[in-house]
Amino acid sequence: MDRPGIIAENVGVRFGGFRALNRIDLEITPGNLHSIIGPNGAGKTTLFNVLTGRLQPSEGHVRLGVRDITRMAAHGRVHLGIARSFQVTNIFHNLTVAENIRLAVQAVRRAESWTFWRGVNPDLNVEEILAATGLQARAADRAGTLSHGAQRALEIGMALGSDPRYVFLDEPLAGVSIDDIHRIKNLIRSLTPRRTVVLIEHNMRVVLDISDRITVLAQGEAIAEGTPADIRANPLVRAAYLGASV
Repeated sequence: MDRPGIIAENVGVRFGGFRALNRIDLEITPGNLHSIIGPNGAGKTTLFNVLTGRLQPSEGHVRLGVRDITRMAAHGRVHLGIARSFQVTNIFHNLTVAENIRLAVQAVRRAESWTFWRGVNPDLNVEEILAATGLQARAADRAGTLSHGAQRALEIGMALGSDPRYVFLDEPLAGVSIDDIHRIKNLIRSLTPRRTVVLIEHNMRVVLDISDRITVLAQGEAIAEGTPADIRANPLVRAAYLGASV
């Protein structure tokens, strides 16, 4: 592919005397779904924060292709095609589903007005995002009335508002009912290969089912990387995280 990948080189993060990440090397290949897994406290969200610009590393570099973006803030990376969702659902509960998506789109369209109650501009791709997330029938509903799974789908839709090349999803299945897991899983998988997805998720059945590549962290270090089959068979991963039943 001719699209640039995201590359982390020798990335470390220290908080005082605590080392949260230690010499992480990582390459996110365009068009893939790349999952980052590990036990609680392994450094997954810290690595996400470094890659998306919410946190600057103590050492090392982050590049988008040949461009060094290590010191670039999160809002600058949005305009380079990098977007993310968070562990806690982050939507406007009192606005409609369509208004939430419209605001997310307008947030990166500097020439557009923030008058969200006007008619939808076809150029804003709101309808396209509603279709992609399966929320067309709920477009006029208040976001706060959606099920938790539908709110997660809406949050993913809002992340798509900037038309990103890279979508970082932090535990999108957290708190989602069994009935909604399959729907959200298919939504995440459908984002590729047009977009690259970087995923943190604790549901290992989903991770092993939809990932192209998986990186495993433990105590701030990358202990394994490979295909789902590689990770499933890796004895270090089984001992540190997966358990004998996976």
